[in-house]
Amino acid sequence: MPIEKSQKVKQAIANNIQNYLTTNNIKMTEFGRVLGVTRPAVKFWLEGRNIPDLELFPSICEILNISIYEFIGAEDPYRLTETQVEIIESYHNNENFRNLIDRYRSDSKFRNEVDKLMNK
Repeated sequence: MPIEKSQKVKQAIANNIQNYLTTNNIKMTEFGRVLGVTRPAVKFWLEGRNIPDLELFPSICEILNISIYEFIGAEDPYRLTETQVEIIESYHNNENFRNLIDRYRSDSKFRNEVDKLMNK
């Protein structure tokens, strides 16, 4: 089952993004701006109508200062639910993941924006 088709995955991600935005006192508009996505895109994520592109997962985790396991709501990374396994496998099997990490590490402007956001 493709990750984008699973309503359970969409809702789990929606709940976790909302919880961590609230916990870190990050506004939806600011979150979208740093990620380079529109406010409606973030709104759809929070409503569970859509999920972020997998390429954004590392950036989302960095902005929210959480691990991928926290992002998907896994309390114990060794005991994952089927939905959590689906997210993790899609995340790790993404062909663009390594390129994204390399780009993120070398993009000081983005890194500075994340640091600025986290220090508010």
